[in-house]
Amino acid sequence: MDHLTMNRTTLFHLVFLAFILLSCNKEDNQLVADFSFTGGNCQAPCSVTFTNLSKSAVRYQWDFGDGLESEEPDPEHTFQYQGIYTVTLTAFDGKDREQEVSRSVTIGSGGDDFITGMDLSYQSFLSGFNVHYFDASGNAISNLFEFVRNNGVNLIRIRLFHTPAGGDAVVQSSNFANVLELCKQVKATGNKVLLDLHYSDTWADPGHQTVPAAWQGVSYEAIVDSVYQYTKGVLERLDAQGALPDMVQIGNETNSGFLWTYGKVWNEFNNNWGHYAELINSANQAVQDMEGQTGKTISTLVHVAGVSSQETFFDKLLAQNAEFDIIGLSYYSYYHTKDLQLVQSELDKLSNKYNKPILIAETNYPWTLGWNDWTNNVVGLEEHLTPGYPATPEGQKAYYEKIVEILKNVPGGNGLGFVYWAPDMVAFNGPESPEGSGFENLAVFDFTNKALPVFDVFRNY
Repeated sequence: MDHLTMNRTTLFHLVFLAFILLSCNKEDNQLVADFSFTGGNCQAPCSVTFTNLSKSAVRYQWDFGDGLESEEPDPEHTFQYQGIYTVTLTAFDGKDREQEVSRSVTIGSGGDDFITGMDLSYQSFLSGFNVHYFDASGNAISNLFEFVRNNGVNLIRIRLFHTPAGGDAVVQSSNFANVLELCKQVKATGNKVLLDLHYSDTWADPGHQTVPAAWQGVSYEAIVDSVYQYTKGVLERLDAQGALPDMVQIGNETNSGFLWTYGKVWNEFNNNWGHYAELINSANQAVQDMEGQTGKTISTLVHVAGVSSQETFFDKLLAQNAEFDIIGLSYYSYYHTKDLQLVQSELDKLSNKYNKPILIAETNYPWTLGWNDWTNNVVGLEEHLTPGYPATPEGQKAYYEKIVEILKNVPGGNGLGFVYWAPDMVAFNGPESPEGSGFENLAVFDFTNKALPVFDVFRNY
């Protein structure tokens, strides 16, 4: 090879190397705005630390979305009020170029006084089906109780049947051993428990209040004593395992009383309110005695289905000196009323008349009218929807923002909060199962089991 060829080859290599170096240098000098933060999803006032990850920047401008700004590279900022804030970082280099990036920071309302709860009783049943849940970004959730606690849920409701039997696997799953395990898991996350005592071996509601088999045929006096001993015994066993509930529901949807016919107040038993009140007081006394033993506060509630015309029920019950702390209501718009103004006025009347906290202890709303298995859904028609709130992820979220608004406007601050029923009851048994979930379109997870936007309501309030 002659010198000319070698020089050309060398020159080519040098030019190529220079091109590579210039390209790398150009890439290295590219302006990139980026940041991360820690301390979000906390309660106001809340301090959040921002870490600047920008490249090739010499100056920074932060807009925290609350009217305040900063030029510090890595600022710490305190948000004084609840809300979802859009934080924007604008990065500048030395050549008058700029780039910006924005992220959302969620700040809660401060404290746990307002209840944003979930009924996760189905977890005992679903544990046998290898169900997996995911956050909104698709990351696997390893501990559902921990996830909901970290995302604004501050109370978990769990149902308990006395001695569940028969062929209903869901009913059997709500036995004491499973309820104890759920309560322990909830308490391990630092969350609160509402124990829903059905005082029955199976589902209790306005049309069904069957006495546990173990109590059938005994005298009324024995029933009063059984309610006390059972309630106190359950609480003592839970307390021994570090799982004492913070709230106890005395019966489930007891519009017609409970423990029929001992505490029935329906049709020919309309003059039986004294017995019904005495049974409530027996349970309430057991709770009060546990408070004395443990030094811990345990609230009690009486729970009925619906929001309309409940004054008649509570007038008759309270006339018999029934003792309890909280009025509990089921409110499903597709069953009860789609008129949200009526809901507001009815809650206002209950608050003004009885001056007791009011908890919507059961509620849910669809995010779609579709289905993810071949089991008939409870809600599936446009006529089931509340006007202005479509069956979409954003419609579901907007609906619960309105429910929160209603509760926050109850006079005397008596709007205690709400508990979302069956938020976890996704399609669990395959896409063609006729024995799956009738609630998958009412859950707070989509058909890929990813968390829906309604979680923003739990985080923000």
